[in-house]
Parts: sequence; structure tokens; C-alpha cells
Amino acid sequence: MKTDRVKRESGFTLIELLIAIGLGVIVLAVIFSTFKSQQDSYLLQGQVSMAQQNLRAALYMITRDIQMAGYYTSFVDAEYSSDWDDNPVTPDVAIMPLIYLINNAKGIPDIKEGTDVIVIVRASDKYRRLEAGEKGSPGDPATAGLILASWVKNGKVKDARDLDGDGEIDLKYYSGAGHTKYAILVKEDLRRAEVFEVGADNGFIFKSGLVEIYGEGDSIRKLDVIMYLIDNSDPVHPCLSRRNIGTDNSFSVIAEDMDDLQFEFIMRDGSIIDNLDNSNSIPLVRAVKTYLIARSETTVKGYTDPGTYDMGAAGIYKPADSFVRRMLSSTVKTRNMGGL
Repeated sequence: MKTDRVKRESGFTLIELLIAIGLGVIVLAVIFSTFKSQQDSYLLQGQVSMAQQNLRAALYMITRDIQMAGYYTSFVDAEYSSDWDDNPVTPDVAIMPLIYLINNAKGIPDIKEGTDVIVIVRASDKYRRLEAGEKGSPGDPATAGLILASWVKNGKVKDARDLDGDGEIDLKYYSGAGHTKYAILVKEDLRRAEVFEVGADNGFIFKSGLVEIYGEGDSIRKLDVIMYLIDNSDPVHPCLSRRNIGTDNSFSVIAEDMDDLQFEFIMRDGSIIDNLDNSNSIPLVRAVKTYLIARSETTVKGYTDPGTYDMGAAGIYKPADSFVRRMLSSTVKTRNMGGL
């Protein structure tokens, strides 16, 4: 009886305890590995989902702006030379004030190498009709002139350069903070429009002169000059940025972790090109196709991007690193550029 009681009260042996602990550790390792795998997958799917959302939002904004390219400027029938990209590294360029491209940017500070920069020119919603006594006089750049006078809206006198009557001056140049310098004169019957600038002395600059006489009933409009680019000032998180030079806004981040931006252009004759280096070809653009590639916020351990991203005439992108990527494209008809 005593012997049996001793046997019944004895515990596990050391070997049994070691085996139990080992089995427990194995079970916990399997559980942790499964949890870690699911956690990594969850985080990755979250990044992919965010990349896709960023792509859709960014393409929506680019599409909207491209659709407006040439709005009220498509009647300009002469090249206009200016620093449209607002970058001192690049020289002034002669373009039609509709749309402009820096193809495969190189050597421009804070812009990702090899990506495209697009500049979209359109009339803004700030405009007014010229009043009696206001006049644009034709001539070469030295002799052309513009006389503006105060005007009345809702019984209140407005400054000549307040184009929408909200009490703020819309056409001005001020040092230290930039400028809102681009503007356009448009004939009432829309047969012609001509671009001018506001200089540092707040006088008017006619780089192409004026061909027409402008007067009562014709309109004066401020220009929006919108730029999209991949900002690489933080190479870990390159982002798509937008700036409206025409309103002197600084660059705004539209979407983070954008890896590439490319454009191709469908011309009037059906041909497809990826560059607008000839300004005479700009009015012949009938559609713009945008390619935008987003990547995950962080790299994925043990993963190599197998993707080959075909961007048509703009080329093929093969990153072969550890980021997960998604690409979207959109084709936009340039509805305001078909009349030239």
C-alpha cells in the first residue's frame, strides 16, 4: 500500500519535462510563424491598397487638368517663349500655350531622374470683360500696349486687375514670394487669343507682341500654369507633386510613394509619340495617355518585383527591387486643343 501511494504521488521526470517544454516551444513557434506571416500579409495588403487608392486619386486630378489644357488658349496661333516650368536650371522655351513636356528629366534638382514633367496651360476662372476705354494695342513686343481701368461690380468700384471682383488683385508680381504673372486677352468672337505677362514693375510684357486690337466686350483672363512631377527630394518616399505656377502656389503632394510618371501623345494623324520637343506638334495633340506607377511604402523581405511595366511609347520599366508596385494608365482626349 505504501509503495503504491508513493508511485501515485510522484511527478514528471526531468526528461518528460524537457520533452513537454520542447513540444510547447515548437507549437508556439508554429503559432508565432503563422501569426507573423498573416501580420506581414495584412500590412502588405494595406500598403498595396493604399498605393492603389493613391493611384486612382492622382490619375483623377491629372485627367481633370489635362482635359482643361488649352481652355480659352487654343485660339493662340503663335509660339510664346517663357520659363513655363518655373525652374532656373532649364532655359526659357518657345511653346504653344496649351501643354508642354519635359521628357525623361535629367539633372533637375529634386525631380526623379528619367520621369516626365508635364506643364498644362489653361485660362482660369478669374476673368472679366474689358470695359469702355480699356484697350489692347497691336504691335511688336516693344510697342504693344494695354490700358486697363477700374470697373464696377454690384455697384462697387473694383481694381482693374481684380478680374473676378472679389477684392483681391489677380494680376501682379511681388518679389520674395513669387508672382501671378500670366494672363491672356481673348477676342469676343474667339477668333484669337494672345498671352502676356506682368513684369516686376507690374507693367505688361508682350513677348510675342499683339496682333489684334482688343477693346470693350473682349475678355482678359488669368492663366493657370499647372505642373506635375515626381518629387525625389526624399528618395525613400518619392511623391507626385502638383503646382499651379499661375496662382503662385507652392508644390502640393498629391500622392506619396509614386515611382514613375510617363506620358505619350496621340496625334491628329493617329501616330503616337512620347515627346513634344517640337512646339509645332503641340496643337496636333488629340489625346494624352498617362502612366503612373506607385510602390509600397516599405520593401518586402525576401521579395523581388518580377514586374515589367510596359508604358507604350514611353518605354519599359524594370525595377527588380523589393518594393511591391501597381500601375494605372488613363487616356484623355484634349478637347480644347483640336481647333488648331
